[in-house]
Amino acid sequence: MLKVALFVLIVVLAMVCTEAKGGKRKDKPEGGKKEPKDCSPWTHEECIIEGGAACGKGSKRGTRTGDNCPVKEKAFPCRVPCAKNKCKYQKGDWSECDVVTNTITRTNTLKKGDATLCEATKVITKKCKNKNAENRKNNKNSNRRRKGGSSE
Repeated sequence: MLKVALFVLIVVLAMVCTEAKGGKRKDKPEGGKKEPKDCSPWTHEECIIEGGAACGKGSKRGTRTGDNCPVKEKAFPCRVPCAKNKCKYQKGDWSECDVVTNTITRTNTLKKGDATLCEATKVITKKCKNKNAENRKNNKNSNRRRKGGSSE
C-alpha cells in the first residue's frame, strides 16, 4: 500500500512540474534560422564530382556578398546523374559460322550517344547454332537408347 501511495505522489509531482514550465518543450524558434537582411542570395559554381568521375556525388562552392554576412563562402553537396545506357548501336549482320572456333560475330556501330563515352564499334561473339552438330548429337542419343534397349 505504501508503494502505491509513493508511486501516485511521484506521478502527481511530475505533472505539476511540467505544468509549471508551461507544458511545452523549448525548441527552435518558428521558421528556423533567419538570414541577415543585407546578404545577397547564394550563387553556386559547377558541381565537382569526388574522385574525378563523370557522374555521382560531389560538392559545389557557393558564395554571397554583404557587409554583415557571417558566412560568405560555403561548400554545398550536389549530385550529377549518371547517364544509363545512352549509347545506341546500329546492329550489323551476323557472319558465317567459323568451324574452327564454332563462333559467329557481329559488328555494331555507334548510332546515338557521346563518342567520348561510348565505343565507336562493338564486336559481339556467340557460339554457332549448327544444325548438323545438333543432328549428330541427337543421333548419338538415339544410338545409346538402342544399345541400352538391346542389352536387357
